[in-house]
Amino acid sequence: MVGGGYTFVLPCLLVSTAHVWCSVSQGHCTSLSNSIHAKELPLFSTSMGPHSLSFDRPSDLSPECRDLIIYLAHEHLLQASIVAPLVKTREHLVQYRQMLATGIQMLETVIRDANCPQSTQAYSAYILAQVLFSETECLDRVVSVLGQGMILAQRSGLSDLVLQMECLNVRALCKTSRNAALLHCNKCLDKYQGMYDNYAYHTLQLLRFDLTLDNSLPQAFDIFKSWETLPDSIPKSFLQLYGISKALDYNVGNYEETLLTLDHMRAFEEASECTETIPQVAMLRCMMTVLVALRRDCDIPVKEASKALETLLRSLNRKASKREMVWKNWNIDGTIKLAGARGSTFNIQWVTQSQCTQYCYYLLGLAALRHHTTLKYGRELLKDCLKLLDRDQEDIPKEPLPRASISHISDNTAQKLALRCNVHLYIALVNFSGLAYKKGHRSFERFVTLSKGLPEEASDDLYSMSCLVAALSSQTSGKWKKALKYYKRIESDDPLYPAALANICCINPSTANMDTLKQLINEMSPEHHGLKHAMFEVIRLVHDTSNMSSLDRQESMKKAQKALHLGMTQQLSYATTLACVDMFGSTAEKNLELGNAFRTALSESDCVWAYVIGEKKKGYLHQLGQEEKLEQLNTSVANIGKHVHILMGEEKSI
Repeated sequence: MVGGGYTFVLPCLLVSTAHVWCSVSQGHCTSLSNSIHAKELPLFSTSMGPHSLSFDRPSDLSPECRDLIIYLAHEHLLQASIVAPLVKTREHLVQYRQMLATGIQMLETVIRDANCPQSTQAYSAYILAQVLFSETECLDRVVSVLGQGMILAQRSGLSDLVLQMECLNVRALCKTSRNAALLHCNKCLDKYQGMYDNYAYHTLQLLRFDLTLDNSLPQAFDIFKSWETLPDSIPKSFLQLYGISKALDYNVGNYEETLLTLDHMRAFEEASECTETIPQVAMLRCMMTVLVALRRDCDIPVKEASKALETLLRSLNRKASKREMVWKNWNIDGTIKLAGARGSTFNIQWVTQSQCTQYCYYLLGLAALRHHTTLKYGRELLKDCLKLLDRDQEDIPKEPLPRASISHISDNTAQKLALRCNVHLYIALVNFSGLAYKKGHRSFERFVTLSKGLPEEASDDLYSMSCLVAALSSQTSGKWKKALKYYKRIESDDPLYPAALANICCINPSTANMDTLKQLINEMSPEHHGLKHAMFEVIRLVHDTSNMSSLDRQESMKKAQKALHLGMTQQLSYATTLACVDMFGSTAEKNLELGNAFRTALSESDCVWAYVIGEKKKGYLHQLGQEEKLEQLNTSVANIGKHVHILMGEEKSI
């Protein structure tokens, strides 16, 4: 996702279908939220103490024996779901497979039982299909079991269960033919209109949106808009949050409308008092609000959104278990399990507590770069994010597991790596803007090294941001041709393109570049009115300098700086001043503008920038013949230079 030109990779919501476990005598519920891929699971009998049973032949069971098998199957699958997040060694993997295989055999025994009521067989078939789909790659078995289960459910009049099975059937089809899955999904939603209480309906809505994204963005976001008509509920909130995340990914949508939707969610959370019981929805909403605010020109919403996120984070930490600091009502594996009507559920696997904390510090760091008076505060938050990632590193297996590698481990590892890459990019950007070239290059080199291990999709997400950082590195080093090469790699449909084009015009204000900038300004949406007007000042500075007064030029410079430094506080505006000052008409005006920047740098204790600006200002004072002021400036710059050399020495020792 992208915020205000800032790329942010948030893990995709992994949504599983609604499911239920029920028997004649009692209902049972189980969820295997973390998937493991294994083509062949070792199916064997397991001794169960005094109740040792055999499952190798078609059964003809008594009600008591059948209920016992159902109970034991539930226990095995429940234990397997508990063990799954803890699998880090081969021994854990073997233990997990044993429990899973035994539970599967028991379910098959119940389905084969000639005396078993059809309703119990239908529920057993659904749970078996759910387990096979989540924990194996046996899609043929999944489809076969679902077909048998739907026939049994229809005979028993269990329309809600049929809807849940259809939902799982769509998910299975997604693995083989996404077009076929979309057709079947649309058919199911038409057939089961208005079944809002059954949370499988919401899962189908999400699947339809995701599948439609493959072929048509406009149609997909029409579906997203249609969700506004759904009755308010927590599943609806998660649907809308998922849609907003995709809108940010694809750089579409109206940000004002998005903020209204997020505010409506907040009101619903307060009215339903679900923040305490389901804190994930509030946390995700706060994160999305920060991301949306970062896309806007105004820094006030960024500050307000980051304050709300920080307040929620502190609240969760304050109410957490004092011994282990585990957040209240937050599952260890990051799953969110919502119970709907008639046994249906809506399950989402989001992020663990540690991952959530890491993302919070990352977003708070990005927000601080926008609204805080200095870069130091935001940079320290980003460094805290890296420390949290380092602390969490011990959870990753030291050696690769065999071909049944646990997907939730690999997914988490990829997400952490993508986040680490983002953090290094922004730290590099901050260092370059502060002229700490060595630190900046070290951070950028770490990013380059780490990014080689990213999945292709994640690497693509970071590409434009890495080009921007590399370009700014070259531009602040005076390597204009190299900077232009990197800026030009950013595509015209990328959210970072306006900033890249503005910097290109600063370096090379050719007629073609300026015409492209004018066209871009005309095409920009109203949400970007601030950036739009600021970029217009770049054109004025380049083409209309001779017709502008000194005050007009200074005002134009300030607006141009806003366009070029991406809204990131004072530091990058120094670089913009140095780049744009030569566009001023007279030496006196150039000297005046550099004097303003010099005083600002001193007041902000930005001694490196003060040194660089002071050195350039000397030349203008000499041209103007102001020897007394030049002598005073020489003394000031010499004193500042001592501090700069000390800083460079400290940097070299790091």
